[in-house]
Amino acid sequence: DYECTISVLLENHPNILTRITSLLARRGFAVDSLAIGTTELDTMSRLTLVVFGNNLIVAQITKQLYKLLPIMKVQDLTNVPSINREIILIKILCPTEQRSKILEIITFFGAKV
Repeated sequence: DYECTISVLLENHPNILTRITSLLARRGFAVDSLAIGTTELDTMSRLTLVVFGNNLIVAQITKQLYKLLPIMKVQDLTNVPSINREIILIKILCPTEQRSKILEIITFFGAKV
């Protein structure tokens, strides 16, 4: 098994995110990551799921998602070349004399202030 990335294009409907997550939980799919955002069309959103599994699990998830009414398109992006990034927002309270050390650590990891 390996990380599988699935992209879902869906219409904006109330409670759709809850319906999707409950469907995946009921079926026992372990979601590693979930991100949702609007598209260039105000009526549509894109959901990106990362699950640990294989082609069979991706096929099962795809079939289950298409049963939900506002789902427009489901794509398996696992083998599509891509750049994956993790994002985190951290607020640090520190004395002025320690800021240079924190900036050094931030620069080492390629983060931005």
